[in-house]
Amino acid sequence: MLRYLGRHRQALNAAIRDTLGYDTVEWLDVPFDRSRPWKDAEWIGLDFLPADSSTRVAWRDFWPRRSNPPNWDAIGQVTTQGRTEWLLAEAKVHLGEIQSSCGAKAAGGRSLIARALAETKAALGVPAKRDWLTG
Repeated sequence: MLRYLGRHRQALNAAIRDTLGYDTVEWLDVPFDRSRPWKDAEWIGLDFLPADSSTRVAWRDFWPRRSNPPNWDAIGQVTTQGRTEWLLAEAKVHLGEIQSSCGAKAAGGRSLIARALAETKAALGVPAKRDWLTG
């Protein structure tokens, strides 16, 4: 992902446009973390949006605020027919990273995560019986 963003961005953008049908793709720069040896950080949750944005406000009811929000390796702003959307990318190095289970507790945010994943599956046309919380 980093190689394509840093060295082959035009090829990456063309593949995304061809596959997903976007007109344009523009990537945000990765934030800095001066405490890390390589200084790069990941985007966390929706921190790339202004604090008062309607999407960020709605996110508070969509995803638990405790514990660890999703981290993103890359964030792109895409357009289709004049409409702007965000493309959130999380790259995985090996299958072991994908094959994991949700660690949220029932007393915590697990039910909110389950609801968010059910809404996402429905929006993407994924069968409801597919378990995205375990395995």
